[in-house]
This record gives sequence, C-alpha cells and structure tokens, in this order.
Amino acid sequence: MNKYLNCKGVTLVEVLAVLVLLSLVFLLFMSTQLFGQREYSTQTQQISNEETLQFVIKDLTREVRRIDDNSKIKVDVQKSELKIGGSVYFLINNELKKNSTILADNIEDFKLEFNSSKDTLNISIITKGSARTKEEIKTSIFLREGDTR
Repeated sequence: MNKYLNCKGVTLVEVLAVLVLLSLVFLLFMSTQLFGQREYSTQTQQISNEETLQFVIKDLTREVRRIDDNSKIKVDVQKSELKIGGSVYFLINNELKKNSTILADNIEDFKLEFNSSKDTLNISIITKGSARTKEEIKTSIFLREGDTR
C-alpha cells in the first residue's frame, strides 16, 4: 500500500489545469492574430482607395492644365459631368469614367462645383465602403488666365 502513496506522477486534475491554461494562451494568441489580419485588410483597402483617388485628381488637374485657349471647361452639376477639351469625366454605376475608360470603381459620389467669381473648379470624390474604409478627397483647381470655362 505504501508503494502507491509515494508514486511520483501527474494527477488528472493537474493535466486538466495545464490544458485549461494552454487553451487560454492559445485563445489570446489567436484573437490577436485575427485582429491583426482584419486591420491589415482594412488598411490595405484604405490605401488602395486613397491611391485611386489621388490618381483621378492628378489626371483631372493635368487635363485642366493641358487645355489650349480654344478648349472649354464645362461643368454640369446635375449630371456630375465635367468636360475638359475632348475629355468627359462622369460617374455611372459607381464607376468614374473618362470618356469610355474606367478611371476608378467603387465610387459613391462625384461632386463638381464651379465658382465663377474666383475662377475655381471644386471637385469632391467619395468612395463606397464601410465607415472605416470610406475615403473622400477634395481639391480646388484655380483656372489660369489661358484656361476658359
């Protein structure tokens, strides 16, 4: 009988306690990992949206600066349509197009405003997405003396 009382080993309670502690550590690690993956995905989408919007704004600005004296800039606020020389920018089916070429997709709004007293073209573009991934970029293009409306 004495030989069973002095046996060295691990009891079932100790094994269960170790399993519970290891499970808690594993759950903590996995929740941190999943949070990191979600943040990475969200930030990747935000960066992609920002890059797309910056490209569109640069293209619009370049077109305005490239027009000659005979070209005209026409703004149709109702249709959200901008005509610069031979190029037409418009929003249809969440796609911002230049003539028939898609410049950006997943666009929620394309707002145009021309201020004739200051010779300023104000442009605002908003992407679709959740509150965290929705991006908006605004710019004001001041028309130079050679530019016409």
